[in-house]
Amino acid sequence: MSEGIKMKVFIESWRRFLKEDIGDIGKNIKAPVPVSRGLKKVEENKDKVWVFFDTETTGFGPKRNAITEIAGVAVDPNDWESEPEIINTFSQKAKLSPDVLSRDPESKAGKETKKVLAMTQYGEKNPPKGRFIQEKEMIKKFYEWLESLGGPENVILVIQNAKFDMKMISLRYNADEEGIADPAKGVVGGDLPVYPIIDTIPLMRQYLLPFWVTKAKEGDSEAKEFLAQLKLPKGKKYTTSQGPVATALGIPIIGWHSAIEDVKML
Repeated sequence: MSEGIKMKVFIESWRRFLKEDIGDIGKNIKAPVPVSRGLKKVEENKDKVWVFFDTETTGFGPKRNAITEIAGVAVDPNDWESEPEIINTFSQKAKLSPDVLSRDPESKAGKETKKVLAMTQYGEKNPPKGRFIQEKEMIKKFYEWLESLGGPENVILVIQNAKFDMKMISLRYNADEEGIADPAKGVVGGDLPVYPIIDTIPLMRQYLLPFWVTKAKEGDSEAKEFLAQLKLPKGKKYTTSQGPVATALGIPIIGWHSAIEDVKML
């Protein structure tokens, strides 16, 4: 499936949500947050470049774990009225920090790092020159790429679990020469500009899942099939994990946990 078709699957789902419920906001859809709020954010940003992006890291804590990869796909949504257009892409990997390289491979941290690097497909055979650069340089290049698309005034970032990725980017950009970051500096730091963000997790939980649940209760077979693939083993809750959601939307998950492949799924 091409990148354009994958992006279209996501947007077709969102467009159906917009068109079918805009006349009955607050009447039929039982969402945790007023549906009008989600519609307003989409409407306000329909003329911007939507950058779907993702990071891969050696672990969850920004203090001693590094970002190993950043990837992004820039999309013109065409006002949500026609097929979206992919206008540019970004994909870059980083060299491992001194702190990560110095870990004993037999230690708990070393084994965990090795496992994560394998899962995220960190290594490459015969990579082109410049494929692996310093972590800070990679982050800087990503923000230069965003600036080339129009900067904060013209770009909105779309990401799964934004809180984690944005915190990692900010703190890792301010890490010392040994690759140790100081969480006390807070989430925002350095010279990185602030961009508007849409996090797909609350988007799913607050708007899209309530939409599909409502349609399923009305007898919509497509909605029932979609939710059946997301339902957790116990209880009535549904997962918003990117892999299961992509599968439910008919998007292949080949290469899951590689930043560029995760962005294509997103």
